[in-house]
Amino acid sequence: MSNEHINWKPIEKIVFRFFFTFFILLILPLDQKFFSSFFTEGGDFFFSLFAWANYAPTFISQEASIQIIDLLFVAAISIIITIFWSWKQKEVKNYNNLYQLLRVVIRYKLAAIFLVYAFIKIFPLQIPFPTLSELN
Repeated sequence: MSNEHINWKPIEKIVFRFFFTFFILLILPLDQKFFSSFFTEGGDFFFSLFAWANYAPTFISQEASIQIIDLLFVAAISIIITIFWSWKQKEVKNYNNLYQLLRVVIRYKLAAIFLVYAFIKIFPLQIPFPTLSELN
């Protein structure tokens, strides 16, 4: 039996809608500060990749790392979107395609994070900059 014909329970659809919007809001850069720093850092590809892999939305707190208040804000936005989405799409039986899309987006985000941190870990430790005496 194919997964496309399985109907999701109403609670499964609501939980999926919440987590879909929550993860998309956490992964996709939506705030102005990200784009201003992304294009003004000299155009370095590795810095841009690190900035995207290390991205955390900062809607309320002004720090670079993600804070609990920002997570709660994203959760509140996700709840509002989930309520609106549930109200608009009552006839949908499943979200298999969106579920697969969410899995792919999360996998690419995790792969980018792992690759960037591997570059950060490997290159300074395994291939350090030569000292002045080595250059002589």
